[in-house]
Amino acid sequence: ALDQFLRKDLTRDDILDALVLAVSAGFSSKSIKTVPLNPPRDPKGLPMQIVFFVLNRADTMDMPKELMP
Repeated sequence: ALDQFLRKDLTRDDILDALVLAVSAGFSSKSIKTVPLNPPRDPKGLPMQIVFFVLNRADTMDMPKELMP
């Protein structure tokens, strides 16, 4: 991909971001959490939130109860 696009249009971290998103999309939706739970929306209607993957119950020890899987 780096050979096909100008450096100003595509950087190495863009490729890493795309790979992480692709792998994360393959996990069960039960393991995907968001913060905040009811996010505000931007002017285009997109939710302004952080989406993250919870590996297992041990990963949630310090997580607020409402975010627990």
